Amino acid sequence: MPPDVMFLHNPEHTLTHLEPEQASDVLAAANAELEAAVASGLCASWGIASWNPRPLLPAIKGPRDAPAPQVFMARAGLIVSSRTLDAIEAAAALWDLSPDQRWGMSPFAGHSTDRVWDQVNARAFLPDESSCSNLAAAFRASYELPKVSRVAIGTNHLGHLRELLQAAQLPASEAAIASYRTLLATSSSNRQPV
Repeated sequence: MPPDVMFLHNPEHTLTHLEPEQASDVLAAANAELEAAVASGLCASWGIASWNPRPLLPAIKGPRDAPAPQVFMARAGLIVSSRTLDAIEAAAALWDLSPDQRWGMSPFAGHSTDRVWDQVNARAFLPDESSCSNLAAAFRASYELPKVSRVAIGTNHLGHLRELLQAAQLPASEAAIASYRTLLATSSSNRQPV
């Protein structure tokens, strides 16, 4: 049985070493190959998964000029920088993708046991702060940072998975998310370039 989605992973690793026009042509050619894979039945759909979409932006042609992915998966959650969130949203807009076509990954930056999750109150992003664990609240917030319809995670613990599935159904505080995005943007604009 063919996979539901085939991803082109981290094309930015290749594209950053190319001139913008060449990068655009290479990305368009890769997208065309994935379109052909769908047409030949090798997969039901295709997408792009990017850890850092900023280098993709100059290479993206509009959906009328080159095939656009059916799914765009990028990092999501409280650890994602303002610049990366903006780049994710810009790429999705260039490809004219709906929120259903945007997926998130790595909501805990790869480590749900990192100390940061004990030090931040992620429950502040939910209207009812007491309804779940801090880690589950961070997972729920990842659906809003940026706005995505699915979030990919990995776990070895059934209880952890159950808790995250329940958290995905909770409402998020739009005001808290908006305030956080503003704070993130202000914080990153005040930093000196390295």
